[in-house]
Amino acid sequence: MKTILNKALYKGSILLFCLYGYIAHAETCYDGSGNVVPCDPAPPTEDTPIDGNITILIIIAVLFGIYIIYNYKINKKRPI
Repeated sequence: MKTILNKALYKGSILLFCLYGYIAHAETCYDGSGNVVPCDPAPPTEDTPIDGNITILIIIAVLFGIYIIYNYKINKKRPI
């Protein structure tokens, strides 16, 4: 029963992912009278530097990951 539920959850999540991708990229634009018109293309993006906050968050995440691994190894060496 557990295998069947896992397969159903896996297939359902893939279906939802594909459906979301289809809906997110299906853009329709309307003019003032309600007629469907082609959408304007997005403006070209310029090369932007990495935001300082993102860099700090990545550093904190890496340090936290190292702490979790180190803490797990210490707890594994000292049984309760």
